[in-house]
Amino acid sequence: MVIGKPIRLAFKVSSLRPSYLVRTALLFALLLPASRLSQAADIESNHLKLPQVPVADEVLTFNQKYCLDCHSGADAEASYNLSELGRSASYADHIHGWKAMLRRLIHREMPPADSEQPTQAEYEQTIASLKVSIRKVDQALAMQKPRAMRRLNAREYNNTIRDLFGIDYPFASRFPEEPRFHGFDNIGESLSVSPTHINSFLSASQRIAEEVIPEKTSPAPMTTAFDYQFYKGNPFEVDGPIKVRNGNSFIAVGEDGKNSPHYWIDGPFHVQFRSPASGYYRFIVRCRPVDLDDGVLSFRFTVNNRQVADFDLTEEDFKDGVLLDTEVFVPHNKKLNTAELTWRNGIRATIPRVHYKISKLARDQGIKSGRAFTHWPEEVEWPHFRYVQVEVEGPRTTGGSIENATSSVISSESLSNLSIEQLVNRILPLAFRRDVDDAEIRHYVAIGQSASADGASRTEALRLTLAAILNSPHFLYLVEEPPSDAERGSYQLTDFELASRLSYFLWSTMPDEELFAVARARKLSKPEELRRQAERMLADPKAAELSEGFGVGWTGADRIRGVMPEPFLFKNVFSTALHDSMAREPSEFFDTVRRENRSLINFIDSDFVVINAPLAELYQIDGVKGFAFRKVDLPDDSPRGGLLTQAGILTMTSEATRTSPVKRGIYLLETIFNRPPDPPPPNAGSLEAQQTDELRPVSSKLAAHRENPACASCHQRIDPYGLAMENFDPIGRWRDEDIVIHWDDLSKPDYKRRKKSFAVASDATLGSGEPLTGLGGLKTHLLSNQDRFLLGLTERMLTYAIGRELLVTDEEAVQQIVEGVREQDNRFNALIREVVLSEPFRTR
Repeated sequence: MVIGKPIRLAFKVSSLRPSYLVRTALLFALLLPASRLSQAADIESNHLKLPQVPVADEVLTFNQKYCLDCHSGADAEASYNLSELGRSASYADHIHGWKAMLRRLIHREMPPADSEQPTQAEYEQTIASLKVSIRKVDQALAMQKPRAMRRLNAREYNNTIRDLFGIDYPFASRFPEEPRFHGFDNIGESLSVSPTHINSFLSASQRIAEEVIPEKTSPAPMTTAFDYQFYKGNPFEVDGPIKVRNGNSFIAVGEDGKNSPHYWIDGPFHVQFRSPASGYYRFIVRCRPVDLDDGVLSFRFTVNNRQVADFDLTEEDFKDGVLLDTEVFVPHNKKLNTAELTWRNGIRATIPRVHYKISKLARDQGIKSGRAFTHWPEEVEWPHFRYVQVEVEGPRTTGGSIENATSSVISSESLSNLSIEQLVNRILPLAFRRDVDDAEIRHYVAIGQSASADGASRTEALRLTLAAILNSPHFLYLVEEPPSDAERGSYQLTDFELASRLSYFLWSTMPDEELFAVARARKLSKPEELRRQAERMLADPKAAELSEGFGVGWTGADRIRGVMPEPFLFKNVFSTALHDSMAREPSEFFDTVRRENRSLINFIDSDFVVINAPLAELYQIDGVKGFAFRKVDLPDDSPRGGLLTQAGILTMTSEATRTSPVKRGIYLLETIFNRPPDPPPPNAGSLEAQQTDELRPVSSKLAAHRENPACASCHQRIDPYGLAMENFDPIGRWRDEDIVIHWDDLSKPDYKRRKKSFAVASDATLGSGEPLTGLGGLKTHLLSNQDRFLLGLTERMLTYAIGRELLVTDEEAVQQIVEGVREQDNRFNALIREVVLSEPFRTR
């Protein structure tokens, strides 16, 4: 690669952190000129020249005969006006409209069942003609406009720093929130760079450089133990019933209105410790539980509010007294750090006879507001602790040093002797994820040497050099450069580019040593080696990132925490623990299918669920204890199984006070078939606009809504799928009755509430005339349309894998992937292998 002439950066270094000039120097690195990089990232300033691909006569005839009666003029159904398409001289004039028409014809969504139907020959001829013409337009446009390079998102940035330097810490936590494209946070077109991003990159790189290159002297590791002993309080009178609820609270009880609190402790258990230097700190938690018997205790351990562990333990696990032994990276902090152990009792009960008044309790016992832990009286055999110890040992500074960078080329030479040239030679190929040339090495060496010449200390010069590397586009982007003689359009990726694409697809991080070695030997571009590496990487624990990246984005699980049912309606059922469990279930289920290489059809329907105790209670499944997720086999008559019956997804696709067949139908079309409906027209209205004093179920209101011609065509496609899931209430519980409630005004103390019960109406009819008999009929329909599901899932997986929106030119590859998956029993790993070996994955 040809890099522009190295720039001599003249500035005075007084302190790396506050220096404006240092940040200016790093900004130069971020905007470093590179001839071929500029070519790869070039954005056309002029309008694209639209290719002239005349609209075929048979397509115009089909449009005139079967479409324009409903979809033309100002009153076009669903505001979908096809008359403009009929006047097009070229497909390029309204390419998105023609693509929408093609999708509907492929899936026989148009014309509707009650209209005149084309013959099979007419369908096939029109579809074939549209495909050929649209492909020509896409190819012509692709030749003119380069595809956007993909920037590392925050998740990938953190993972890459972890694997590059051995520091597991969320340095990107202050990056702007990443936009999502069709649910995914790794699509190049949406990963723009704003001034806020640039400032975040600069700040993160400086902080990383300070952690990776510490000062010469580091404090010797030391161990501090924090012991918690329970102690007795003073007797006091209490009045009012004590309520014990899910969470962390325990209040001690006594006898007949007199209460001597047993062993008070202000909890959760937490310790405060200092981190005189950055490094890895070891935390050992010991405890002695009482009355655990065959129960399960659920724990969460955090350091500075960062979750470290979330786990369940039984009595068997406590035999050696050690609850947790783990290492956590903690940055240098002038203030006190906090480690916190929370345990969740899962008990919900009311204790009679014993009463208290909060104000008196606080005054007499000095209890602060918040959560309280106590030892329950001996006669009440509920699990508790008599002793807890938290031991903190550290720092171990070698965890984040240069010596631990990911590569065999990193030697064990002492950091105190590391020169700027050695730093650049070791880190640059790893950070850029490819071999580098002499000009690039000289450029970054010059940055450090320039700083030294202007008075920077050796440590400051090394830090500045490293920060400059981390601000290069070659680190921040997955750079895929066209060959020097290439024309615009597709071309084969190099082995190094392919290694990065594969690694960020499956692991969301940089390639490991083996993948680098195979790329350097130019073997990765061979299909058999590419397949072997994909299978090796799928078996690695880092492949769990596929569940977090693709699984969460595809299922929409990231949106579940943002929805909240009406608290008044579900106050005795909906808890924080249940909400958290709902948000985790889709990715835990996805990860089980991935880890066990199960059939993809499990996403439609499965004979198991992956749940914990809060979800098991909601699903009325016995025998599940604790907050850890585990696979549970379902009885034959269970309505659960697959994605669509999961409580979080059902809650996310409901309104706060009622179900929403529309949202649930849209979710199915988007997620299962990857065929989202068009946005509603401006005059569509809403069910809330129909609100009257009359108590009616939502199915009745939807039927009235579909009487509006502007709404009927879309809702006929959406509503039946949602109505088939009406046996699930707004938080995903199974129900046979739909209780409709009318509220006057909840804000008034004398509000009035009227309610009426209806039998759940879950039968529906698709636009094709096919009946759906409730949830069972829906699952039967989906299972009989497996090919449509596999097609949609493949499109989404390929989109995620290559980091861009698919084009019509990718359609043939998608079909080949689907056929390959079907031949391999629809297994998860088969989908990954076929995607990796596909033409779009191996080209740009």
